[in-house]
Amino acid sequence: MNPEAAPSAGSPECVVLGPYPPPITGAAKITQHMFDALQINGVLAVPISTAVALKRESSGLAYHVQRLARMLGVIRELVRARNRSGILYIVPDAGLGAWYTVLYALIGILTFRRIIFHHHSFLYITRPSPAMQLLVRLTRRKALHVFLSDDMTRAFVAHYGALDTFVAGNACFVQRALAEGEAPRRDGTITIGHLSNLRRNKGFFAAADTFERLADDGVPVRLHFAGPITEKDVEPRLQALKAKYCDQVQWAGPVSGDAKVAFYRGLDLFLFATTHPQEAQPNVIYEALAAGIPVLATPRACIPKMLVGESGACSPDEEGFVDFAVEAIRAMSFESEDVDRRRKMILTQLMEDVRHSQQQYEELLRIMGAQAEPLNLPWL
Repeated sequence: MNPEAAPSAGSPECVVLGPYPPPITGAAKITQHMFDALQINGVLAVPISTAVALKRESSGLAYHVQRLARMLGVIRELVRARNRSGILYIVPDAGLGAWYTVLYALIGILTFRRIIFHHHSFLYITRPSPAMQLLVRLTRRKALHVFLSDDMTRAFVAHYGALDTFVAGNACFVQRALAEGEAPRRDGTITIGHLSNLRRNKGFFAAADTFERLADDGVPVRLHFAGPITEKDVEPRLQALKAKYCDQVQWAGPVSGDAKVAFYRGLDLFLFATTHPQEAQPNVIYEALAAGIPVLATPRACIPKMLVGESGACSPDEEGFVDFAVEAIRAMSFESEDVDRRRKMILTQLMEDVRHSQQQYEELLRIMGAQAEPLNLPWL
């Protein structure tokens, strides 16, 4: 579905305003899923995309010029789609972009019955935002705030006051194909992986440093990367690794569908040392768990509650991740029977999280006007 497509005839029951792919981000994928689910379940919905093209080092004045141009387009589309008996669903921006969200919310107050804010960023929780304070104050009577976890809800309310809230976690968005079939047989070499936009604050360099420490100490190990390079310092580091370690280091580029499934199924362990200020509940962690792969990560946002039992662990702090990961990998068993046992336990825990998340999204769709029986969640 093209988020720039013209609205259907008649006033929309729900306007879904947020980032849509491309570029592919966790929030963009979920915005698309929400729009698709509303359409499939009989809600007359209109998509409005806030996304701009993602470029390497995309920040600063040039980026916000693009954002300003997109904002003006969003305002035009939003006014055209107004409906005093409808719902405006918004994925809030963070940082300076939160001021754009305030403008959209002002229009929503005047032209929609209810506003639903679906939060996918911890930035304005860890760093309280004047823009978010204003948004909450202006919309408190009309808004429902959707969060990814109970902890995220409590942290937001502690900063911004009592609100009408709802929780819907991301676990149900994982591809079923990741968990299907038997785990491939291993050859005695540990394959660690990292998939994201390849940049420092998403953990690329921490994964590279962890691999290099292990390889230089004689541990039989491979490193597999996937995802687009979005920071200029990544490519020379990647080329240096490939020159030094040859086929031990692989980069698959951007992956999706069957290629993404194959990437995860080729791993023994997933590393995600994120320090990204907007990180919340990363989809890539759920994807790795769906493939039965344990995860080592940094203790940011919702991540510690995602990694329980055999699912993996978080470093005590972000700065010490490499030391933590090296020691954790040395201590893990990668014998076939231990890998199989661990995989079963990871999948059992994840399926529990998926069922709970599915129930939450079904209830959220009902709130947004879906009346179909039974509801169809198109991502399942």
